[in-house]
Amino acid sequence: MNYSLNSKTTLGFKWSEKENDWMIYFPRSGSGSYLHSQLLERRFFLSLLQELLNRDYDLSTFLFRVHTNEFSESHPRKRTSHFRKENVLAVYWNYQTNDWMIRYPDKSDGSLIAFDLIGNDYFKNVLKELENRKYDVKTLCIYVERREMDSTTQNNISTWIKRRLSTAYK
Repeated sequence: MNYSLNSKTTLGFKWSEKENDWMIYFPRSGSGSYLHSQLLERRFFLSLLQELLNRDYDLSTFLFRVHTNEFSESHPRKRTSHFRKENVLAVYWNYQTNDWMIRYPDKSDGSLIAFDLIGNDYFKNVLKELENRKYDVKTLCIYVERREMDSTTQNNISTWIKRRLSTAYK
């Protein structure tokens, strides 16, 4: 899994130990700032993060990434998954089946999270918004590992989520 987020072609966010907050990356055009606030300020998405935290996923490994159409046109699509680890939960587009693929370490976790995420109208609206802003939704990747998280980081992320949930809109 490549964790690099190219600031010219990628909208993404992941936890920063150094900043003790979520780092947001978006193309220089600035189109990602609206989407960032739409995701990170919505109760649905914050509840998803809380659910992952409650189920012992290490949110410091959480990655949300999607590339612009410009990037997709210049990089051929791969036919295989990058998610081979047994402890990884990932949501991404599968080019072989032409559908969203969910990889997860435990079927009960994955089925709950997959239904909550992919079946949710809000998620469909996020995809539509990404398409409207010239992102290739088939490059969207949501990735998180299930492993023991450092207690300080866990407390920091948990506090961040709770603070945002108290003011989040539906």
